[in-house]
Amino acid sequence: MIHTQDKQSGLFQMDIPQIEMAGDFIIKSGWTLGPRSLTEYELVYFPKGSKTKYEVFDRTYLLNESCFIITRPSEEHMYIFDQIQPTRHLFIHFKCDVAKSDSPLKDLILNGTSYIAAEETSFVPRMLKHILYLADTRPYQWYERCNYLLLAALAELNGTTELKKTEPNSKIKPIQIIRALDYIDKNLTRNLNVAEVANITGWTHEHFTRIFTDHIGLPPQKAIMYRRVERACQHLLHEQWSIKQIAFAVGFKDEHYFSRTFIKVKGITATEYRNKYADSRLHHLAPADEYSSPYPFNKYILFS
Repeated sequence: MIHTQDKQSGLFQMDIPQIEMAGDFIIKSGWTLGPRSLTEYELVYFPKGSKTKYEVFDRTYLLNESCFIITRPSEEHMYIFDQIQPTRHLFIHFKCDVAKSDSPLKDLILNGTSYIAAEETSFVPRMLKHILYLADTRPYQWYERCNYLLLAALAELNGTTELKKTEPNSKIKPIQIIRALDYIDKNLTRNLNVAEVANITGWTHEHFTRIFTDHIGLPPQKAIMYRRVERACQHLLHEQWSIKQIAFAVGFKDEHYFSRTFIKVKGITATEYRNKYADSRLHHLAPADEYSSPYPFNKYILFS
């Protein structure tokens, strides 16, 4: 368990959370915590699903998937941990005064949901673990950094819950779809077919095609073509290759078919794309092979 000092800093505003205690515990099977109520907020992360139950008010949540639990001051609650196996959970106790602020986190912190499912690609677990690391090693401005990391983690969780409110039909990509996209990106130069991609997911061709289309918005074969065009765009900006060389490098066997496809997808020719978006600085970049990264390498990400 890690205790932090109860102190204020001029860096903070009223809606910056201030951590009081944190830890990463593995609880023996069959233990019950509570009923209890806290004077502060608690954010708990369960990295694995189990038969642990969380009870608050008249609700019972079965924590059978990776998830976050938010408990608010004075909420009487209880944890009934898995009766068969130990349960790991990471927790952070913090205070945060947002009642009189216009913080976008106000709804989440004051009266939002108690249970939030953890997304496959969420950075929040890593942020919480880094808070524990900083609090343990105590480098320069560790306390301020921990509090701002927690603020960022809460903002990420808030974004997840708000997305589900505004876009209730939005779906988190299953790990099989993420694995399929990674496989496609790593094998674009080959004669790739949908059956081969479906095979690495463990799903049937029909089931894979239906789930893939549902989440990506394109059937697999069309998605492969679009990703080949996107890879071609990278080569157009990073390399001095001819259009024919680029077409072959991204898996097209015919330069003319590549040209027609590029115009269909991008609305301009490959040459026009190169002339429009070329940047001399991009020619100094080395090729990026880690296509499974959650964000693209060697690509400007504009925030406007």
